[in-house]
Amino acid sequence: MSKQAEIKIPLGVLEKQLLEKLNNVPYAKLIAKVIISNLEPTERGISQLFMAFMGMEDTTPWLVGDEALIAPKDIHSWLCEKNEMIERKMSIHKGKFKVTIKNIDMNRTDNIHITFLGLYGTLYEEKQIEQWVKADELTFDLDLNCSARDVGDEV
Repeated sequence: MSKQAEIKIPLGVLEKQLLEKLNNVPYAKLIAKVIISNLEPTERGISQLFMAFMGMEDTTPWLVGDEALIAPKDIHSWLCEKNEMIERKMSIHKGKFKVTIKNIDMNRTDNIHITFLGLYGTLYEEKQIEQWVKADELTFDLDLNCSARDVGDEV
């Protein structure tokens, strides 16, 4: 994962920038207020708005369909029988679970939707397990089917 910096900016400054962008739009002040107040609780929304003012957007090195690895500790316990899967070496590659990226939603904190074959319930039934995770919980391995690019490159 690339290095990050935290920037603190008063919401009034963002609202002022938004008002400037909405120049000559009827009810611009009300529209800016509504946008800021709806984005504020998420923090992610405010971050995306700030980045948009700088001409940037959130990105991830992953694409839908990529295969990746995730540590067993990052899989929710209630989704599957992780210990039994590890014992059977099911969906395991180099000590981690092999997953496929099903969807990406940059508006979420857990923005990568993964899927993998797992065991569920006391009878250890095989089923597709799905979970949303953070991009930095995933790792790349050359043995996996991943788009031809360096992980860390933004797409």
